[in-house]
Amino acid sequence: MAEKSQKAKAAAKQAAVSAAKVTEQRVGGEEAKRKFTRIDAFEGIYSFLSLDEPCAVLFGSSLHHSARHALLAAQYPDASDRLQAPDALELSAALKLVENEQEASDWSHNTRLKAMERIQRDKFQRCEEFRKKLKETGDRDLVWENDEDTFWGSTKGRGQNHLGRILMEVRASVQDETDFASWLFLCCQLESEAVRWPPVELVECKDDGSGEKQVHRLAGKEYFKFGKLPSNAVVAMHPSTSREHTIILHTKAEAARPTGGVAIMDLASKFGTHVDGRRLPQAFVLEPLRSGSKIKLGTSTRSYEVKVNLRSQIEELERQQRELMREVQSIDQDGQGISLVQDAADPVQAAKRLAKEEIPAAVETFMMMRDEW
Repeated sequence: MAEKSQKAKAAAKQAAVSAAKVTEQRVGGEEAKRKFTRIDAFEGIYSFLSLDEPCAVLFGSSLHHSARHALLAAQYPDASDRLQAPDALELSAALKLVENEQEASDWSHNTRLKAMERIQRDKFQRCEEFRKKLKETGDRDLVWENDEDTFWGSTKGRGQNHLGRILMEVRASVQDETDFASWLFLCCQLESEAVRWPPVELVECKDDGSGEKQVHRLAGKEYFKFGKLPSNAVVAMHPSTSREHTIILHTKAEAARPTGGVAIMDLASKFGTHVDGRRLPQAFVLEPLRSGSKIKLGTSTRSYEVKVNLRSQIEELERQQRELMREVQSIDQDGQGISLVQDAADPVQAAKRLAKEEIPAAVETFMMMRDEW
């Protein structure tokens, strides 16, 4: 009996050892596989993924030293100006600056995610090298392993990893070449309402006394590119002109309010974009574009005089206002004496009553838009 018991124990021990070896091999295999299927250390050759990697990032109307600085500016808006100062370049100094600051009033889960997506999209739009490196990570999972932050990353395999998720979304748009359009809508606040797109005319002329002129009418879109590519709205073939050199766009951004939402932006061209003799100081930064301004690309002697037709836009708003008011009057006439009981019995009348309540608000919106211009 004792001999049988010893044999059973030996067999159980051997089975346990074998199971442990299998587990070790499986775990080792998973670890080895993970090295090829995910990136979890945002350092070394992957430091470009880190929030702390030095790079220009625009948030609001200010350029910051890194994605981390931009995120701190979003979280502590009153400290935004000080976070841009040279003495705030080091992360420790930036963190000290915000120690006693008040968080943004709505620093909720969704607000944080929206801010981070804007920051990451702007970061990679501004740096072609970073974009290339991000694309080269292929389809590997991006997981920010760190010691304490389980919201943006992961600690000991546990966490929400929102930074990694956003980076993978940005990477997907880089890979399918929709990153620029996504950046425009998120970071440049493209105006989506066509009624807010005043027609823009550009009178192109060569400053050689020849009197040669060409008119470009820019209408019906949110933005218009200039450059050598034939797909651009304005094709310019001077040797100093980039393939995609500059862009005019309709935006909701505060910077362009004085010009009816019309702005211009250099697209990191080599020889720059000039407006009224002044070179735009930063690439991928909105500048308000006034009617009467003159644009020059690179060292070309051709100029483009800007004519923004706000008058036609105001007339269109007024026409829509008149139509809405006529609808109000029509509903008033049709709806006289209609009771709530009758509305319940007649869905058409109920819909008219609801429309009557909504139309004045729409009229007020149009009047506000007109007054802005």
